[in-house]
Amino acid sequence: MNPLYPVIAACPACHGRLEWDARGAGCGCVACGRVYAVVDGVAWMRLDATGAPLRPAPPSPRPPVTALRRLSAATTPPDFAYKTHPSRRRIPLFVEHLGPDATILNLGSGRTTFGPRVVNLDIGPLSAVDVVAVGEQLPVQSASLDGVITQGVLEHVPDLPATLAEIDRVLRPGGLVYHEAPFIQGYHASPNDFRRFTAVGMRELAPGYDVLEQGVAVGPSSAMMWIASEYLALLFSLGNETLLKVGRRGFPWLLSPLKFADAWLEGHPRADLIASAFYIVAQKPAV
Repeated sequence: MNPLYPVIAACPACHGRLEWDARGAGCGCVACGRVYAVVDGVAWMRLDATGAPLRPAPPSPRPPVTALRRLSAATTPPDFAYKTHPSRRRIPLFVEHLGPDATILNLGSGRTTFGPRVVNLDIGPLSAVDVVAVGEQLPVQSASLDGVITQGVLEHVPDLPATLAEIDRVLRPGGLVYHEAPFIQGYHASPNDFRRFTAVGMRELAPGYDVLEQGVAVGPSSAMMWIASEYLALLFSLGNETLLKVGRRGFPWLLSPLKFADAWLEGHPRADLIASAFYIVAQKPAV
């Protein structure tokens, strides 16, 4: 677990102060009495439907490695998004801009990591995750963060207004948010996929904030590759589910070279018309 997390941690139910076990086995809320576990260095701060702390399930045995599983792994489709060098550098520069003493939350981190000043939070214990929680109930003290990062996350949260309200709560006055969200992308459930955002719509992710920077995060060529791959898979499936699965693996490989045109098309002045994804950097008012 990132050592920054206990410093900013709070009960996700009541935002009360937490007392941490000296052995690092968990923590308890001094206000409501809820007890949270730490398993393999990951703090479990999710609540179930009744409001009780969610306990991690025992690890499932790994399925045997078969020839079919090897084939499936070998034919995993390439990433639909081509990230240019400026796009790849955008979040590291955001972290660097906040300074060496900043405390930053990577909300919906997946397997990404952006350095020791960034606490990684996700709904499950993926590699590099420090905290298991949800965006609608952040286990973080109010006004304790200098920055929040969301990358390909806000389309998946069930309650977007609640998540944005929580981000606003945990940010200090003058703190920064970096949001990256899809515009033209195929459906991708993780575990659900609820919404898309236009360039104008991105501003609604930081209501009342000062927009410092905004633009295309993933270009039109990536959008073209994604949609064309899914379209051709549907077209040639003839309504057969097996053929559809084969096409969804094969056509992305066939069309993958298309996405590299974003090396120049991403900078087109009207790339926003059919971009795959947008980003926005915004600052919370100081008062």
